[in-house]
Amino acid sequence: MAEWFNPSYYGYRNSNPRWGGGCFGSNDTNPYDGSKVEYTGYVPVKDFVTDIQLPQMRELAYNYNTELMWCDIGGPNNSTVFVSEWLNWARTQGRQIAFNSRCGLNGDFDTPEKWETNRGMDPFSFGYNYQTPDNQYLNGNDIIHSLVDTVSKNGNLLLDIGPTHNGSIAQIMQNGLRDGGSWLVPHGEAIYDTRFWSATPGTGNLRYTITKDAFYIFYLTQPPSTLTISDPVPWLPGDTVTALGGSAHGTVIPTTRTSSGLVLQVPQLAISGDKIASNSAAGLELFVS
Repeated sequence: MAEWFNPSYYGYRNSNPRWGGGCFGSNDTNPYDGSKVEYTGYVPVKDFVTDIQLPQMRELAYNYNTELMWCDIGGPNNSTVFVSEWLNWARTQGRQIAFNSRCGLNGDFDTPEKWETNRGMDPFSFGYNYQTPDNQYLNGNDIIHSLVDTVSKNGNLLLDIGPTHNGSIAQIMQNGLRDGGSWLVPHGEAIYDTRFWSATPGTGNLRYTITKDAFYIFYLTQPPSTLTISDPVPWLPGDTVTALGGSAHGTVIPTTRTSSGLVLQVPQLAISGDKIASNSAAGLELFVS
Protein backbone atom coordinates (compact mmCIF):
# COMPACT_ATOMS: atom_id res chain seq x y z
CA MET A 1 0.00 0.00 0.00
CA ALA A 2 3.00 2.26 0.41
CA GLU A 3 4.98 3.75 -2.46
CA TRP A 4 8.65 3.03 -2.06
CA PHE A 5 10.13 6.42 -2.80
CA ASN A 6 7.21 8.85 -2.93
CA PRO A 7 8.19 11.78 -0.66
CA SER A 8 4.57 12.21 0.44
CA TYR A 9 4.76 8.95 2.36
CA TYR A 10 7.63 10.12 4.53
CA GLY A 11 5.38 11.59 7.24
CA TYR A 12 3.51 8.33 7.67
CA ARG A 13 6.73 6.38 7.85
CA ASN A 14 8.02 8.41 10.75
CA SER A 15 4.84 9.18 12.71
CA ASN A 16 3.23 5.75 12.94
CA PRO A 17 5.04 3.39 15.37
CA ARG A 18 3.51 0.34 13.70
CA TRP A 19 4.56 1.23 10.17
CA GLY A 20 7.57 3.43 10.91
CA GLY A 21 11.07 2.91 9.61
CA GLY A 22 12.08 1.24 6.42
CA CYS A 23 12.90 2.91 3.15
CA PHE A 24 9.41 4.13 2.21
CA GLY A 25 9.29 7.84 1.51
CA SER A 26 13.04 8.26 1.12
CA ASN A 27 15.09 8.74 -2.02
CA ASP A 28 16.45 5.69 -3.73
CA THR A 29 20.22 5.15 -3.62
CA ASN A 30 22.41 4.65 -6.64
CA PRO A 31 24.12 1.30 -5.93
CA TYR A 32 27.25 2.28 -7.87
CA ASP A 33 28.24 5.55 -6.24
CA GLY A 34 25.94 5.79 -3.18
CA SER A 35 24.32 9.02 -4.33
CA LYS A 36 20.64 9.75 -3.80
CA VAL A 37 18.34 9.43 -6.82
CA GLU A 38 15.93 12.28 -7.38
CA TYR A 39 12.22 11.39 -7.39
CA THR A 40 11.19 13.04 -10.67
CA GLY A 41 7.72 14.18 -11.61
CA TYR A 42 6.68 14.63 -7.98
CA VAL A 43 3.63 16.80 -7.35
CA PRO A 44 3.40 17.81 -3.67
CA VAL A 45 0.16 16.84 -1.92
CA LYS A 46 -1.17 17.42 1.57
CA ASP A 47 -1.78 13.78 2.47
CA PHE A 48 -0.44 10.62 0.81
CA VAL A 49 -3.35 8.36 1.76
CA THR A 50 -6.17 10.77 0.88
CA ASP A 51 -4.62 12.47 -2.14
CA ILE A 52 -2.68 9.62 -3.78
CA GLN A 53 -3.52 6.18 -2.46
CA LEU A 54 -7.32 6.52 -2.28
CA PRO A 55 -7.69 8.05 -5.79
CA GLN A 56 -5.46 5.28 -7.20
CA MET A 57 -7.64 2.59 -5.62
CA ARG A 58 -10.76 4.24 -7.00
CA GLU A 59 -9.19 4.40 -10.44
CA LEU A 60 -8.39 0.71 -10.36
CA ALA A 61 -11.84 -0.21 -9.10
CA TYR A 62 -14.04 1.88 -11.39
CA ASN A 63 -12.01 2.59 -14.53
CA TYR A 64 -11.06 -1.06 -15.04
CA ASN A 65 -14.17 -2.78 -13.63
CA THR A 66 -11.95 -4.62 -11.15
CA GLU A 67 -13.41 -7.74 -9.58
CA LEU A 68 -10.45 -8.64 -7.36
CA MET A 69 -8.40 -6.01 -5.52
CA TRP A 70 -5.05 -7.37 -4.36
CA CYS A 71 -3.11 -5.12 -2.01
CA ASP A 72 0.41 -5.73 -0.75
CA ILE A 73 2.61 -4.68 2.16
CA GLY A 74 -0.21 -3.01 4.13
CA GLY A 75 0.43 0.19 6.05
CA PRO A 76 -1.55 3.43 6.49
CA ASN A 77 -4.71 3.43 4.37
CA ASN A 78 -8.25 4.69 4.05
CA SER A 79 -9.80 1.37 3.16
CA THR A 80 -12.88 1.92 5.33
CA VAL A 81 -13.92 4.70 2.97
CA PHE A 82 -12.87 2.96 -0.22
CA VAL A 83 -14.24 -0.50 0.53
CA SER A 84 -17.63 0.72 1.75
CA GLU A 85 -18.23 2.79 -1.37
CA TRP A 86 -16.86 0.09 -3.67
CA LEU A 87 -19.05 -2.62 -2.14
CA ASN A 88 -22.13 -0.41 -2.36
CA TRP A 89 -21.35 0.44 -5.98
CA ALA A 90 -20.85 -3.23 -6.85
CA ARG A 91 -24.23 -4.07 -5.33
CA THR A 92 -25.97 -1.55 -7.55
CA GLN A 93 -24.20 -3.09 -10.54
CA GLY A 94 -24.99 -6.67 -9.57
CA ARG A 95 -21.27 -7.43 -9.52
CA GLN A 96 -19.28 -9.83 -7.33
CA ILE A 97 -16.05 -8.32 -6.01
CA ALA A 98 -13.44 -9.29 -3.42
CA PHE A 99 -10.31 -7.90 -1.81
CA ASN A 100 -7.50 -9.51 0.15
CA SER A 101 -6.47 -8.99 3.76
CA ARG A 102 -3.69 -6.51 3.01
CA CYS A 103 -5.96 -3.64 1.97
CA GLY A 104 -6.47 -2.51 5.55
CA LEU A 105 -9.65 -4.32 6.55
CA ASN A 106 -9.89 -8.06 7.14
CA GLY A 107 -10.80 -8.70 3.53
CA ASP A 108 -12.58 -11.58 1.85
CA PHE A 109 -9.60 -13.92 1.80
CA ASP A 110 -6.08 -14.36 3.11
CA THR A 111 -2.99 -16.11 1.81
CA PRO A 112 -1.12 -18.78 3.74
CA GLU A 113 2.20 -17.47 4.97
CA LYS A 114 4.35 -20.55 4.50
CA TRP A 115 7.94 -20.35 5.64
CA GLU A 116 10.53 -20.16 2.93
CA THR A 117 14.14 -19.23 2.36
CA ASN A 118 14.28 -16.41 -0.16
CA ARG A 119 17.76 -15.86 -1.51
CA GLY A 120 19.66 -15.03 -4.66
CA MET A 121 22.51 -16.90 -6.30
CA ASP A 122 24.36 -13.61 -6.00
CA PRO A 123 24.86 -13.06 -2.26
CA PHE A 124 24.76 -9.28 -2.68
CA SER A 125 21.89 -8.68 -5.09
CA PHE A 126 18.65 -10.17 -6.35
CA GLY A 127 19.37 -8.61 -9.72
CA TYR A 128 22.41 -9.16 -11.90
CA ASN A 129 25.46 -7.34 -10.56
CA TYR A 130 28.45 -7.39 -12.92
CA GLN A 131 30.75 -6.47 -10.04
CA THR A 132 30.14 -9.75 -8.20
CA PRO A 133 33.08 -12.12 -8.84
CA ASP A 134 32.24 -15.63 -9.99
CA ASN A 135 33.59 -17.25 -6.84
CA GLN A 136 30.99 -15.39 -4.75
CA TYR A 137 27.98 -16.96 -6.47
CA LEU A 138 26.24 -20.01 -5.06
CA ASN A 139 27.58 -23.10 -6.74
CA GLY A 140 25.73 -26.38 -7.17
CA ASN A 141 26.89 -27.65 -3.81
CA ASP A 142 25.68 -24.48 -2.06
CA ILE A 143 22.29 -24.74 -3.74
CA ILE A 144 21.89 -28.39 -2.75
CA HIS A 145 22.83 -27.72 0.86
CA SER A 146 20.44 -24.78 1.08
CA LEU A 147 17.64 -26.82 -0.50
CA VAL A 148 18.14 -29.84 1.76
CA ASP A 149 18.46 -27.70 4.88
CA THR A 150 15.30 -25.74 4.06
CA VAL A 151 13.13 -28.70 3.08
CA SER A 152 14.18 -30.63 6.18
CA LYS A 153 12.81 -27.74 8.24
CA ASN A 154 9.43 -27.69 6.45
CA GLY A 155 10.29 -24.76 4.21
CA ASN A 156 10.36 -23.86 0.54
CA LEU A 157 13.46 -22.57 -1.24
CA LEU A 158 12.87 -19.55 -3.45
CA LEU A 159 16.09 -19.16 -5.44
CA ASP A 160 16.48 -15.95 -7.41
CA ILE A 161 18.51 -15.62 -10.59
CA GLY A 162 19.12 -12.19 -12.05
CA PRO A 163 19.29 -11.92 -15.84
CA THR A 164 21.74 -9.56 -17.53
CA HIS A 165 20.64 -6.48 -19.49
CA ASN A 166 19.88 -8.61 -22.57
CA GLY A 167 17.88 -11.22 -20.69
CA SER A 168 20.56 -13.91 -20.67
CA ILE A 169 21.64 -15.81 -17.57
CA ALA A 170 25.30 -15.50 -16.61
CA GLN A 171 27.28 -18.67 -17.22
CA ILE A 172 28.29 -18.96 -13.56
CA MET A 173 24.61 -19.09 -12.59
CA GLN A 174 23.87 -21.63 -15.30
CA ASN A 175 26.65 -23.85 -14.00
CA GLY A 176 25.27 -23.81 -10.46
CA LEU A 177 21.70 -24.46 -11.59
CA ARG A 178 22.71 -27.34 -13.86
CA ASP A 179 24.79 -28.93 -11.10
CA GLY A 180 21.90 -28.64 -8.68
CA GLY A 181 19.48 -30.00 -11.28
CA SER A 182 21.78 -32.92 -12.06
CA TRP A 183 21.80 -33.83 -8.38
CA LEU A 184 18.01 -33.62 -8.15
CA VAL A 185 17.42 -36.12 -10.96
CA PRO A 186 18.45 -39.17 -8.89
CA HIS A 187 17.80 -37.62 -5.47
CA GLY A 188 14.49 -35.88 -6.08
CA GLU A 189 12.41 -38.54 -4.39
CA ALA A 190 13.96 -37.48 -1.08
CA ILE A 191 12.96 -33.84 -1.73
CA TYR A 192 9.72 -33.67 -3.73
CA ASP A 193 6.45 -34.56 -1.98
CA THR A 194 8.24 -35.13 1.31
CA ARG A 195 7.55 -33.78 4.77
CA PHE A 196 9.85 -32.65 7.51
CA TRP A 197 10.57 -34.92 10.44
CA SER A 198 8.95 -33.30 13.48
CA ALA A 199 11.30 -34.99 15.96
CA THR A 200 14.27 -32.86 14.90
CA PRO A 201 15.49 -31.05 11.77
CA GLY A 202 18.87 -32.72 12.28
CA THR A 203 22.10 -32.03 14.11
CA GLY A 204 25.48 -31.19 12.65
CA ASN A 205 25.56 -32.29 9.01
CA LEU A 206 22.51 -34.54 9.33
CA ARG A 207 19.12 -33.62 7.86
CA TYR A 208 15.93 -35.67 7.43
CA THR A 209 12.79 -35.85 5.29
CA ILE A 210 10.00 -38.40 5.33
CA THR A 211 7.16 -39.81 3.24
CA LYS A 212 4.48 -42.28 4.26
CA ASP A 213 6.72 -45.09 3.02
CA ALA A 214 10.28 -43.91 3.56
CA PHE A 215 12.65 -42.08 5.87
CA TYR A 216 15.50 -40.18 4.25
CA ILE A 217 18.75 -39.21 5.91
CA PHE A 218 20.96 -36.55 4.37
CA TYR A 219 24.60 -35.91 5.16
CA LEU A 220 25.70 -32.50 3.93
CA THR A 221 29.32 -33.40 3.33
CA GLN A 222 31.14 -36.63 2.52
CA PRO A 223 30.09 -39.01 5.28
CA PRO A 224 32.61 -40.89 7.40
CA SER A 225 32.99 -44.60 6.83
CA THR A 226 31.35 -45.20 10.21
CA LEU A 227 28.42 -42.82 10.65
CA THR A 228 26.82 -42.73 14.09
CA ILE A 229 23.45 -40.99 14.40
CA SER A 230 22.30 -40.12 17.91
CA ASP A 231 18.95 -38.75 16.73
CA PRO A 232 16.06 -41.21 17.25
CA VAL A 233 15.86 -42.47 13.67
CA PRO A 234 12.92 -44.95 13.45
CA TRP A 235 15.03 -47.92 12.36
CA LEU A 236 14.22 -51.43 13.55
CA PRO A 237 16.16 -54.67 13.04
CA GLY A 238 15.20 -56.03 9.66
CA ASP A 239 14.81 -52.58 8.06
CA THR A 240 16.97 -51.98 4.99
CA VAL A 241 19.13 -48.89 4.59
CA THR A 242 20.36 -48.16 1.07
CA ALA A 243 22.27 -45.39 -0.64
CA LEU A 244 20.24 -43.14 -2.89
CA GLY A 245 21.67 -41.63 -6.07
CA GLY A 246 25.12 -41.62 -7.59
CA SER A 247 27.13 -44.68 -8.53
CA ALA A 248 26.31 -46.24 -5.15
CA HIS A 249 22.55 -46.12 -5.73
CA GLY A 250 20.88 -49.13 -4.17
CA THR A 251 23.94 -50.22 -2.21
CA VAL A 252 22.89 -51.74 1.11
CA ILE A 253 24.37 -49.94 4.11
CA PRO A 254 25.11 -52.30 7.03
CA THR A 255 23.29 -50.85 10.02
CA THR A 256 23.14 -51.64 13.73
CA ARG A 257 21.78 -50.01 16.86
CA THR A 258 24.16 -49.39 19.77
CA SER A 259 24.07 -47.39 22.98
CA SER A 260 25.57 -44.48 20.99
CA GLY A 261 22.82 -44.49 18.41
CA LEU A 262 22.29 -45.82 14.91
CA VAL A 263 25.60 -46.93 13.38
CA LEU A 264 25.98 -47.12 9.60
CA GLN A 265 28.99 -48.68 7.92
CA VAL A 266 29.17 -46.54 4.78
CA PRO A 267 31.07 -48.25 1.92
CA GLN A 268 33.71 -46.30 0.03
CA LEU A 269 31.59 -46.38 -3.11
CA ALA A 270 28.87 -44.41 -1.36
CA ILE A 271 31.37 -41.97 0.14
CA SER A 272 33.17 -41.14 -3.09
CA GLY A 273 30.52 -41.87 -5.69
CA ASP A 274 27.89 -39.27 -4.83
CA LYS A 275 29.32 -36.23 -6.57
CA ILE A 276 27.96 -33.49 -8.78
CA ALA A 277 29.59 -31.95 -11.82
CA SER A 278 31.67 -29.56 -9.75
CA ASN A 279 33.30 -32.67 -8.22
CA SER A 280 32.29 -31.55 -4.75
CA ALA A 281 30.53 -33.91 -2.33
CA ALA A 282 26.82 -33.10 -2.29
CA GLY A 283 25.86 -35.34 0.57
CA LEU A 284 24.67 -38.86 1.21
CA GLU A 285 20.98 -39.77 1.41
CA LEU A 286 19.88 -43.02 2.97
CA PHE A 287 16.55 -44.77 2.54
CA VAL A 288 14.97 -46.70 5.40
CA SER A 289 12.21 -49.14 4.53
